[in-house]
Amino acid sequence: MKVEKLDVEMADISGSTFKDVNAQELNFDNVNLAKSHINNANMSGIVMNDINLSE
Repeated sequence: MKVEKLDVEMADISGSTFKDVNAQELNFDNVNLAKSHINNANMSGIVMNDINLSE
């Protein structure tokens, strides 16, 4: 597995797919995750603030 840190800002990555990825300690600020799918994920210790989970 390749180790790489990404800084993505002001980008549209809609429709992207992440599979078999180690994505620990990520920070999302002002992100639209509408209609995203999360399957078989370890979310222990996750912190969420000001989140809209309707529908």
